[in-house]
Amino acid sequence: MAEIKKFDSEKDLIKEIFPTLKGKINYVRVSKLAQKDITPDIDLLIMTSQNEIVGYEIKILGSDRGGNVSKTEFYKGIGEALMYLRYGIEKVGLICGFKSSLNENEKIKKFIEKLKDEKEKLEEIFGNYFSLGVYTTYIEWIFKAQSKFYDVEEKKFLERIMEEQRLSFDKKFSQILKKEINLW
Repeated sequence: MAEIKKFDSEKDLIKEIFPTLKGKINYVRVSKLAQKDITPDIDLLIMTSQNEIVGYEIKILGSDRGGNVSKTEFYKGIGEALMYLRYGIEKVGLICGFKSSLNENEKIKKFIEKLKDEKEKLEEIFGNYFSLGVYTTYIEWIFKAQSKFYDVEEKKFLERIMEEQRLSFDKKFSQILKKEINLW
């Protein structure tokens, strides 16, 4: 892991990772599902070609007072991703990038190594429906979701509103992705 790409905003990281996560139906920054406000918003909501519904929380991690990778946003991201499960999402995940202001690549590498060292414990805590990844120059998955978590009725409802486009999402940002990445 020689190079670590850093970002000024979550949007910049989403632009970077979106091409590798794209499914047959894609939404960014979803704030409403069928007229119902949701909190937290879903950074990436994807229906895969296998009709799995996956939601990703995206976080940019900065530094704490000691210059180490701040865990505050990391823990917040875990909680937000787990909250997605209330809406019928089958698999959830957290993808972390690093702020441009975080100068200590060695401290970033140490943070990533600690996640890898604790992989089995983290998988046990979060469950088989949770994925955890970090972005350096690509998404390095610490672990990937192995099974689905959903209520059948909630999943069917979410699938229908995704297909019917009955949700609110960041249309302007979606157009930017469409234009810049030329994916849709």
